[in-house]
Amino acid sequence: MHHISSNRSVKNLSVEATEEQKAQLPSTLSLPQITFQLQSSSPPHQSISITRQSSSSNLPDSKNRISVSNASLKILWLLLDNVLLLQMGSAYLIRFHEFALAADGGKDLPSIDDWRKEQQAEWNRLSTTLGLLAAMHAAILAISPQPPNLAYAFWLGGGTLSVCGLFIVQYFPIKAFSMTDEDIGFIVTNGNEIFNTTLLAAAIASPVIICLWAAVLFIAGMIDYIIESDLGGVKYRVFAAIPVGFGIGAVVMTMALGEIIDRRMKQKYYPDGLPHTDRNKAE
Repeated sequence: MHHISSNRSVKNLSVEATEEQKAQLPSTLSLPQITFQLQSSSPPHQSISITRQSSSSNLPDSKNRISVSNASLKILWLLLDNVLLLQMGSAYLIRFHEFALAADGGKDLPSIDDWRKEQQAEWNRLSTTLGLLAAMHAAILAISPQPPNLAYAFWLGGGTLSVCGLFIVQYFPIKAFSMTDEDIGFIVTNGNEIFNTTLLAAAIASPVIICLWAAVLFIAGMIDYIIESDLGGVKYRVFAAIPVGFGIGAVVMTMALGEIIDRRMKQKYYPDGLPHTDRNKAE
């Protein structure tokens, strides 16, 4: 009997507590709202709180991983652009983004036509320069006595690069001859960032990059020739090294100035960075 009365008292207390909770609720609440407030007044289950804490603690980890991946991509792009592409990758990407803004989604046909004419004029100048570099490499390979092996390899590679650049300069305008101004504007301003703008910029920048690397290989071959060959004494080597060193210093200063110009142009048109260098801009 004692157990039965105690059980009844517990039930009465629970019923009274429930009635008190209902009495505290406003009369205008509907049944789902009353159920929600009754559930919210009870203490939450421990497993639910643990699950929320673990999910919230995973958010900083995912953000950290994204930031680390973005930082690594930026470092890889800087190395690729400054070492392999000789800063021409970022320069041509900036040019294409400027052209995309000027093209106005392919509607501003005069701007597109002017851009194509300027690009073709640039390639005409490159064609002359690449032909001159190819002739210089071929002529210096015939120097007597035979140059050192490393210098010979540099000049042979530079001559081959120059001829490859001539091939691209002559091939690409012929393939793109049938493309209208509307097609150029659509390619630059629409579609995937990587497969349209980036690849097109890389294709158009490749003759410039080849021309620059052919010049670098010619200079490297001259440096090795000065070091390895007998020029009649140390003083003649010094006389030959002075203009070479001056030219290399001018090249380094020019590349440093070009990096400063690239950063200012990125800040002007894209304060958060270009899409290929800063994915946070897309977020």
